[in-house]
Amino acid sequence: QAERWYRPTQQDSANELLKTTRRLGESLQKLEAQYRVAGSQIRNLSDSDHAQLRLVDDNELVAFYLVGERRSWLWAISRQNVEVHVLPGQAELSRLVNDYKQTIANAPSTRHNQDAWAQSDAIDALSKIIIKPLEGTIEKSDIIRLTIVPDGILHDVPFAPLKLQRDAKPLIFSMSVNIDIALDVERKDHQAALTATHPRRALVVGDPIFNPTLDVVNIPYSLRETQAIHDIFDDQATLLLGRAATKSAFLQMPLEDFDILHFATHGLIHPDEPLLSGLVFSDDQQQSLWLVPEISELSLDGKLVVLSACESSVGKRMSDEGALSLTRAFTEAGASHIIGSLWPVQDAASAELMRHFYDALINRNLAPDDALRHAQMAMISGERRWSDPYYWAGFQLHHVF
Repeated sequence: QAERWYRPTQQDSANELLKTTRRLGESLQKLEAQYRVAGSQIRNLSDSDHAQLRLVDDNELVAFYLVGERRSWLWAISRQNVEVHVLPGQAELSRLVNDYKQTIANAPSTRHNQDAWAQSDAIDALSKIIIKPLEGTIEKSDIIRLTIVPDGILHDVPFAPLKLQRDAKPLIFSMSVNIDIALDVERKDHQAALTATHPRRALVVGDPIFNPTLDVVNIPYSLRETQAIHDIFDDQATLLLGRAATKSAFLQMPLEDFDILHFATHGLIHPDEPLLSGLVFSDDQQQSLWLVPEISELSLDGKLVVLSACESSVGKRMSDEGALSLTRAFTEAGASHIIGSLWPVQDAASAELMRHFYDALINRNLAPDDALRHAQMAMISGERRWSDPYYWAGFQLHHVF
């Protein structure tokens, strides 16, 4: 696949690429071992330890999941206390998650065999198992931000449409929701850093002209999406569009000058060899695919990265440290907030959601998780054609602490 994507002129180029990929894969395995150690340390912390460590902010709840074969566990960690809940094992959770995703990750027009209540029933069934145990802490602590630390099959779950048992509306009407790939006891205040400077500078890549040999199609609404972003940022946005949206042009930009990187393009996911996944740029007769190992070697400290691309948060699940995906590659590069998608995104809906997101981020000066929450609520409450979770729930914010 890498040889086809890169179209090397010499066999040695392809061999060198594969050697580099394997070398980076070995380095990644070492990092994964460190994540496993950190995860075990979190699981061994006592209530008093949590009280002494500043693990969570005021009015925040961290839901730390661990999926086991026979039973699973949920640690509900607030500033005041820690509660532990026992959940069903992997098989039962997988059944609930698969039923849930079947009702929301497919376009409404393709759900021929589902009755009108199937989606609601699947949402209620999964919410009862993985969200309901949190309700006591939420009510006592006035929670406004929920941070999810998923495990196993739960990496595939879009949490925004799930519900508290007391409410008829999705979770995001009560609080913002973000995903934490690796919970760290030395948490940094990236949220404050991103909201402290206004306006912010953005580098936007969109409307690419793809190589015809790649198995991707053009994105009709990508240009509309990038133009809407430009209108919001005005002269604070730099655009790479059409034939100018090449990988080489992007990498020649002074990335340190930008606070936000936005990609309105396709992501190619290689499920068997995740390190060969990447973002697709315009074809310039050189290299049009930006691979995961290349992304992870950049220095993107503190940046907000928005991946308006197909399945940018999907990847090969690892044991303790999460999914190996485009989203994770940007976290390894140092980005503090990453928005990615869990399924192929309908491009017109994506453009509409991004317009709401950046309006909230820039014009209302909201934090990234609150801005995404605002955008998703706008999709639900606005035009009826965008209200189904298929059009907005695939996007999740990954907040790296």
